[in-house]
Amino acid sequence: MATATANPMTARISPPFLPSPGDLKQRAGAAAAAAAAHADAVDRAARFPCEAFAAARAERLLSLLVPVELGGEGASVSDVVDVCYVLGRACASTGMVFAMHQIMVAILVRHAFGSDWHRRMLRRLSAEQWLLASSTTEGTGGGDLRASACAVRLAGGRMSLEKNATVMSYGAEADAILTTARRAPDGAASDQVLVALLKNDYRLERLSGWDALGMRGTCSAGFVLKASGEPEQVLPTRSSRRRCSDTRRPRNGRRSSTRSASRRR
Repeated sequence: MATATANPMTARISPPFLPSPGDLKQRAGAAAAAAAAHADAVDRAARFPCEAFAAARAERLLSLLVPVELGGEGASVSDVVDVCYVLGRACASTGMVFAMHQIMVAILVRHAFGSDWHRRMLRRLSAEQWLLASSTTEGTGGGDLRASACAVRLAGGRMSLEKNATVMSYGAEADAILTTARRAPDGAASDQVLVALLKNDYRLERLSGWDALGMRGTCSAGFVLKASGEPEQVLPTRSSRRRCSDTRRPRNGRRSSTRSASRRR
């Protein structure tokens, strides 16, 4: 829950560090090597692939889809798919977590790019290589993503919500969570909004575990999610949209495909 600690969204942000595009295949390979080295231990202990994501952060892979003007690389969806392929061959859990994170980044870029609050969030993500998780599964509704039981409550200039998140992947390891909720307590279950929550905005109370078969390193478990923040953290429902590119960028003067190169081996 938010306390008197410094607000990371208003803290001074250093100018974006923009690495050379370099060889995405090489950068993905470095993270994949770390993933492969620990894949057996991750699966055996059903633990988060922390070594793989330390390497992914070092290679600045978590901000691939963030636009250049916000400190990212403005990479294409195809670029991200290629990285997912390389990581997934090394460790299925690493590839799955990376893919889920990039989906959340793509949502912010497409649906909240016109929001100052969410633009600042994307800047912070790029600068600090935040990992994003999602919370959509809820209570008895299971996988019904188009209905929410919990609701956003507004009081005293603040926003709050409490959600019975029966399955959330790597929620305890994430730096921020995007969660669905009803727009208001008296709203219909299908009248939903998406809310971006930073680590110091929420508290997770463990409800249940899941001895999964396969991709055990996603650390999918049940939590009660209790959050409080600013009303601006709710993603705008009507805003200018920005699409993530679905075309690969030329690299070193020629188009490249990490996935295709891997398959030719």
